[in-house]
Amino acid sequence: MMETKLSATETLCTYGANLLGQAVILIDRLEKEAKPGFDYAKAVGPHLRHIIDHYDALLRALPTGSPVEYDHRARDPLVQSQSAVTKRKLEDIIQKLRDLGAGIPKSYSPTTPLTTIFNSGAQGEYEFETGSTLGRELIFVSHHAVHHYAILSRYCAEAGVAVDADFGKAPATIAYEKSLPPKCA
Repeated sequence: MMETKLSATETLCTYGANLLGQAVILIDRLEKEAKPGFDYAKAVGPHLRHIIDHYDALLRALPTGSPVEYDHRARDPLVQSQSAVTKRKLEDIIQKLRDLGAGIPKSYSPTTPLTTIFNSGAQGEYEFETGSTLGRELIFVSHHAVHHYAILSRYCAEAGVAVDADFGKAPATIAYEKSLPPKCA
């Protein structure tokens, strides 16, 4: 059987889609297994909404060529407070990533130039515009999601829902840990 090699764009988009798929599974598990009194809207919802907003900012800018403005987010309270709305948004972004990786409607490469705009400073008083690439930004939003997953793993533990040992770990950390010699019992 011949193995199909993914393009770099497809690889990055597949990774992002699979990563967001973990959030969909997490929501399902929280709905079924969380301890009574667990408040999705105060614990998990804000983090997932924040992740969604970042992916949305990137995906919204691509077709227009406008700058990616991560700090101008929707901050939709329904995405944050209602798990069903969160899941629909995640599933929408997953499909958009799969389409992007497949070249629908247009093929992009990791070196496709983009511009990003960020606010910085103690009160967000500075705005910086920088050049970037699609590959760098796909990696950024995925790493950003992993960072929030690390926080979410603690909320899950408090809710009595166990997560995979690698949930919320940076890919480099997982690779490093796999490179270590096995521990003796």
